[in-house]
Formats: sequence, structure tokens, C-alpha cells
Amino acid sequence: LEKSELGVAVGGRVALYRIAMLAAGAVAITIGQRVGWRTVFVGLALLYVPLAAVVVASPEPPARISPPATLREAVFDPFVSLFRKPRALEMILFILLYKLGDNMATALIRPFLIEKCFSPADVGLATATIGLICILAGTIFGAALTKRIGIGRALWIFGALQAVACVGYVAVDAVSRT
Repeated sequence: LEKSELGVAVGGRVALYRIAMLAAGAVAITIGQRVGWRTVFVGLALLYVPLAAVVVASPEPPARISPPATLREAVFDPFVSLFRKPRALEMILFILLYKLGDNMATALIRPFLIEKCFSPADVGLATATIGLICILAGTIFGAALTKRIGIGRALWIFGALQAVACVGYVAVDAVSRT
């Protein structure tokens, strides 16, 4: 991809990944119990046909990059070159911490909401349906904004919004105590 296409590509990948998780997870399990697993697996396999057509129709990249000849060239050299860049420590901390809090919060959402006496149906609605719609909308919006303002700025803006969103659970906790 060209550098200008990266934001849109990442947004599309995340949106399609989430849709695929929903289709292969909740939808497939629900339908599988009703129509049988063979039918579900055939249906999921058929979803790959249009995707294969997209791959076949995609243009080849303008220049082929030769793969690394050794494991050292593939892993060690890029890792060491990271430390030679200016502000390397800041980049490494950013990479390590960017999604850490969000991933920890995401892993604890369901148990937290159940502990706050929300019904399993409400938790499922909030996390699977409303949450998925918001994630898809945010992904599309984020991809469009990233294309306009650049990846660096977008990462900082969306990282800050991610942190603010995690603070929302503090509000849920406070409201549930009253």
C-alpha cells in the first residue's frame, strides 16, 4: 500500500475483522444450532469466494521487496535499528503502553458489568450489539480522519480518546453505587 492508503486500510481491516468475528462467532453458533453445522461451515467457506476474487483482481505492487536472507536480517537487525533512532525510548514506551490499558479494560468489561448487577442480556446487548456498531463506526471514522491528519496525530488523538473511554467505567461504577 502507498503511505496515504495505510489509515484507510487499517480501518477497513479492523472493521472487517470485527464483522468476521461476529459472523463466525455469535451468528454461526446461533444458526448452527438451527440448521446444522455442515450448512454453517459451507456458508462460511463460501464467504471466502468473493474475497479470493478481490485478491486475484488486486494490482501487483510496483516493486518487489526481497525477503530477508537470514533470521538476523528479519528480526534482530530491525529491532536493533529501532534503538538507533532518535526518541527510541519514547517510541518503545508508546508501542508498549498504547493499547495496554484498553486491552485490560476490555478483558474485564463483562465481569465488571455482571458484578454491577446488569443482566447477562443487557451485557450482551451493550458489548456485542451496541459495542460492535460503535466500534465499526469509530473504525470507519478513524480511518477517514487518519487519512486527513496523518497516522502520528491520529494515534495520539485516538489514544487520548481511548483513555477517556476507559474512565467511563468509573462513571458506571459511581452510578451503580447510588
